[in-house]
Amino acid sequence: MAAVDTRDFIDAGLYDPDSPKAAERLELLEYLRERGATLDEMVAAHEGAGLVSLASELGRRTGERLISAREVAER
Repeated sequence: MAAVDTRDFIDAGLYDPDSPKAAERLELLEYLRERGATLDEMVAAHEGAGLVSLASELGRRTGERLISAREVAER
């Protein structure tokens, strides 16, 4: 699997470095990547139920403790 970087997030429409909440958004995207989410999964989640839903799904996949939407946003 190829490494995903910030440019990939921008090109996929997931990240706008000029957004007022850019730092938090990048942190969420990196968190999802570290948990095993693919860029395609992130794009699909962004277009559908949302990235927080993807974080919840990843938690169920790995058997890890699920975290709340607030915890995801804080991370």
